[in-house]
Amino acid sequence: MKRTARVPLRNDGEEQRRFARRAWASFALIVLALAGLGARFFWLQVVRHAEFVTRANDNSIHVRFLAPPRGMIFDRDGVVLAENVPAYRLEVIPDQVHDMDAMLARLAAVVPLSPDDLSRFRQALQEHHRFQGVPLRRRAPLRTDEPLSSAAFALVPYANRIAHGRFRCGARAVHLAPNAPGQRHPLHGQGWRAPWRIEHLEAQQ
Repeated sequence: MKRTARVPLRNDGEEQRRFARRAWASFALIVLALAGLGARFFWLQVVRHAEFVTRANDNSIHVRFLAPPRGMIFDRDGVVLAENVPAYRLEVIPDQVHDMDAMLARLAAVVPLSPDDLSRFRQALQEHHRFQGVPLRRRAPLRTDEPLSSAAFALVPYANRIAHGRFRCGARAVHLAPNAPGQRHPLHGQGWRAPWRIEHLEAQQ
């Protein structure tokens, strides 16, 4: 009886060579993928940098014209109590300014900036993120000698209006005369109708 030669079931050397070929092929594919990804990043971040910066700025700024949430408010006698007044303010986004001092110097030639404005602005810079708008100048009153145009005065000894200037304090009836032109009711007390004299001044008060 003739015996047939045994066929080896496993060839370690061939398997190692096959594994090496597959590993090198996989490594080459990974290198090519990383090279392509790096090239894509370079194209987007360097070559088209200016384009995408412009797109990002356009996406962060949306101009919308909104109607005022309310109209004029009248009292029962037809006197205007509140009206709509346009309000504007100048803001600076620090992240878009390369030289803050030079920018403020150029802006001061167009918009009056007091030392108080600059001091408040520099303090606000420390309290905001660089991508946020920091108020530099708000809408100035049209008449600096008229407190009602600035809306920044002490309401003493009472605030708002007293209807027809009449109220009762216990058993006593109090009558007040109108204190503002065109107003039928006393308005915001008397503290804003006369000049003030500074008696004490400190750095924080």
